[in-house]
Amino acid sequence: MVERDKSSRSQRQSTPEVLPSTTPISYPSTDHSWTLQTVFELQKTVGQLTQAVETLTEQSRDNGKKLDRMSHVLYAAGVVLALILGVGGWVLKIASDVAVGYFNTHQTTQQPATPTQKQTPP
Repeated sequence: MVERDKSSRSQRQSTPEVLPSTTPISYPSTDHSWTLQTVFELQKTVGQLTQAVETLTEQSRDNGKKLDRMSHVLYAAGVVLALILGVGGWVLKIASDVAVGYFNTHQTTQQPATPTQKQTPP
């Protein structure tokens, strides 16, 4: 009879008679959804940053092209201005030479008036 009590006790201890009233605690280490969501959000953010950097690189290239074009235009404008000033100076020199030659050949000579001599009575 002692043996029978022993076997009945071991059965009672191995299987619970009453189930617990609450669910067991779940630890975050078993749930990977938060980690997975964080990784996806990071991937999305890194993709946006990559796109932004590519866009800035393209805009930088476009600005470089515009700057090069503008520098060429300014250089050409300087050359054209120098040529215009050179030709204008040459034209003014010729006009000046012609005017001086004209005034030298057509100069009106004015004779100074000679004072009349007073005659003294004898």
